[in-house]
Amino acid sequence: MKIKKFEVDEKVTEYFTLLLKVCMAKPEVIDHKQSSLSPSCSATLNLLNFKMPEKFYNYTGRLLRKSEEVTGEILRYHYMHMVDYTNGGIMSVHSHKHNEDYSFILYLNDCSDGDTVLHLKNQYRVTPKKGTVLLFSSLIPHSSEYSKSKQVFVGGLKVKHEV
Repeated sequence: MKIKKFEVDEKVTEYFTLLLKVCMAKPEVIDHKQSSLSPSCSATLNLLNFKMPEKFYNYTGRLLRKSEEVTGEILRYHYMHMVDYTNGGIMSVHSHKHNEDYSFILYLNDCSDGDTVLHLKNQYRVTPKKGTVLLFSSLIPHSSEYSKSKQVFVGGLKVKHEV
């Protein structure tokens, strides 16, 4: 499995859209040092580092179970954060091969700007569509084109290994 796209329940998307609004109103959860994002983008710190309401774990659990179904692997979250491009911005080419096994992007809104580009032999482009999850190997370099409207919930997943 290199690249998969799937849809999530509308309530999942609505919850994370609301969470993004809450996060953007709390400066203490914003990370201004996201290395691959242009300075005009707003991104949260790793949300796993915060005490979150049970509803958060319910919705992240739904997303995790669907990701496990798609990959055929038992997974755990390694990190997750929100990114808001509405001030205009890009994400430069990078990968997560040093951190996790899979990366995901949940698009919180439809927008005609800010395609995600997976840098393979032939570029694979995804135009943001609300409720769609792009799940791909963390080995794949990826970037985001300039956007003034894209909002996403992103993260990394690791395969759980038997001990």
